[in-house]
Amino acid sequence: MPDGFDGYLALPANHQLYAGTDFIVARNGRIPSVYLFFDKLPESSASVAVMMSPYAAECAKAGGRSGDTTPGTRNAKPMKRKLCKTSRGLNASARGRRRTAGQMYPGVTIAHATVSNPMVTKKQRSVKAISLYCLIETLFIAKQGLGLALPVSHGDLGGSTIRVATRSCIRSRTSRLLANTEISMIRRFLAVTLFTLAAILSQAQPSLPSSFRAKMIHSPEGADIFVRWGGSGPVVLLIHGYAENSDSWAPLAADLMKDHTVVVPDLRGIGRSSKPAGGYEKKTQAKDMRAVVTSLGYDKTFVVAHDIGNMVAYAYAAMYPDTVERLVVMDAPIPGIDPWSEILQNPGVWHFNFHGPDAERLVAGRERIYLDRIWNDFTADPGKPDEATRNFFAATYAQPGGMRAGFAQFTAFSQDAKDNTIFEQTKLTMPVMAVGGEKSFGPLQAVIMRHVATNVQEEVVAGSGHWLMEEKPEYTVALIRRFLDGPAVARTAASSYGDSSEERLTPTEYKFPQVGNPGTGSSGVGGIQTVVLKGNPDQAGIYTIMLRVPPHTRIAAHSHRDDRVATVISGTWHIGYGDKFDEAKLKALPAASFYTEPSARNHFAETGDEPVVVQITGFGPSSTKYVDPTQDPRKSSKSD
Repeated sequence: MPDGFDGYLALPANHQLYAGTDFIVARNGRIPSVYLFFDKLPESSASVAVMMSPYAAECAKAGGRSGDTTPGTRNAKPMKRKLCKTSRGLNASARGRRRTAGQMYPGVTIAHATVSNPMVTKKQRSVKAISLYCLIETLFIAKQGLGLALPVSHGDLGGSTIRVATRSCIRSRTSRLLANTEISMIRRFLAVTLFTLAAILSQAQPSLPSSFRAKMIHSPEGADIFVRWGGSGPVVLLIHGYAENSDSWAPLAADLMKDHTVVVPDLRGIGRSSKPAGGYEKKTQAKDMRAVVTSLGYDKTFVVAHDIGNMVAYAYAAMYPDTVERLVVMDAPIPGIDPWSEILQNPGVWHFNFHGPDAERLVAGRERIYLDRIWNDFTADPGKPDEATRNFFAATYAQPGGMRAGFAQFTAFSQDAKDNTIFEQTKLTMPVMAVGGEKSFGPLQAVIMRHVATNVQEEVVAGSGHWLMEEKPEYTVALIRRFLDGPAVARTAASSYGDSSEERLTPTEYKFPQVGNPGTGSSGVGGIQTVVLKGNPDQAGIYTIMLRVPPHTRIAAHSHRDDRVATVISGTWHIGYGDKFDEAKLKALPAASFYTEPSARNHFAETGDEPVVVQITGFGPSSTKYVDPTQDPRKSSKSD
């Protein structure tokens, strides 16, 4: 940090900062010099300071001549030459060279920062640069270490670490004259400003993990799709919705990347993807998504979607059913699928029919106003999405062609409805979780999906509106993870015809997952792979599950809520009954052996040098309880 600065605030990395929003809205006064330091920029590794000073900017416009005005006052009057000299003195570089605002650092645009200070009178105006300077410095120093998103007209900073620095308070004859009156003013002003700063400090724009790689992939359908991906493990494709972009998945991506490969594209026309004139039919965009997946070298994926992403995800699952392991759709209808006609008659979806050249002209320069209406109409929490998130997404859609492309998503609905009536003729057979916000689509999301899929799990997020990732991120992330990591469900081509209770499976048709997913009804040991053959062990009713237990696995004493029977399919299973593991009580059961697990009866087991497959039938809902909670592998995996 240059000489003369005595404090700074550390800012989180990967902030995309945009111009057009003041730090704090002004009434009469302003913040004097505040400096931002960037450790690196995309085009340079040298430190760069971006000065924020309305005084210096105003003086620079007129070269410090009289006639400069002080914007923000009710009656703007000429700014005294003395004030310009004072502000220039404060804004001089650490090396002592005086530069105007525009000359401070060539190539970097100066951002304006203002603050409310109704206590400053006309007589005090010539010294407010000094008194407020001391005050703001005190606030910044007191807030060291907190995150802060400041609007700077420099665009994407490429993950640079950002610090806010303030210079030491300048003592002068004029500040001493105000010593008696300034203390009470500062006390009152401090309370107001701290409250305002706290609100700003608590907000940050959404951002995907910095470790994610990024590239542009050309789709054969005539669009360049920007995609980011990271993590390792089974592949999850996340498809965002309208009024957002791929960064909306930040909470989910950060969690899933621990044990999944997470692929997060921007839909065509949104974010950093290209904005072609056409191709916004969801069937076409599904082909875009397929191009992204295969270009990255992947094939089968889980798919999670929200809003219009649901429509793209449904088309994707219908067109490439053998590549979708599981599908999650959240809080949006599907064109052409009941009750689509009734939904279109709801005044709340006015924006479905608001598009075209005239709509583009009306919204131009007012993107934030338009998007606010959509965000506000569908949230259960007026504070969500927060201001930083709204500013970020609004700036995305304000890009050239952004609103034209956004409106095109709705223009395509009529064709989407025709395409979906054809897709609907063949039901989806992969497990589907339909999630609705309680204050938005709620259980209706599952009603919609049962028209197009045979295996639908209904979930409603209590207290949430449409914006699940912003309103209830922790709950929604946990919900999605449980579904993705849950027991696999065996399915064959034959199972989609006739009575869904009719199942005939050969050993080669058991679809064990690639990674361990112990799930409900198992012991919870991480390496166990589970397939649900019938029913659901989480719900009331009969169920049958099949477990593949790795070699050299020891399972401590535990019990299950329900009464169960089991058959050893392959390998040799060693099982015993009792309140603690005891090798003397184990009995070796080879393939074709039968055993029971009575309700609440503690039992333990182990495998030898080969894996073991067992088939268990019970009456749900099931559960697993360990005699010694410290031996519960589910708790240890959570702590990791």
